[in-house]
Amino acid sequence: MQETASLIALRFVFLTHLFFLIHYLYSMLVHIIEKRMMVMEEYSFRFHITDSYPLQNENDKIEAVVRTKIKHAERGCLYEGYLRVHITNIGVFPVAKDIAEAISVRSLRQQLAAELKRYVRPHRNFL
Repeated sequence: MQETASLIALRFVFLTHLFFLIHYLYSMLVHIIEKRMMVMEEYSFRFHITDSYPLQNENDKIEAVVRTKIKHAERGCLYEGYLRVHITNIGVFPVAKDIAEAISVRSLRQQLAAELKRYVRPHRNFL
């Protein structure tokens, strides 16, 4: 009888821990899906390189000025202005300070930086 009671208690503890583990994993999955849904909002980006010039005191580094327009599907125009991008032999690097001043939402900042790189990269050989 005593073995049965301890076995029942052990099963109860195991099932309780299993329930909390499943609940935790489910809540994490819901959080990840919600976060992805926020990132997947409908933004459209328009870019146009207006100027480029070599930076002083730095060899093989060019700064390009890109006219940027960000629109949201429902809220309209979120930003319109100019952002700087540094171009080196290694890669294309948007100026973080400009992006931070333009946009306050972190996920949109990241998306903007990625889209800027994607736009400027094919043009870097011609600047």
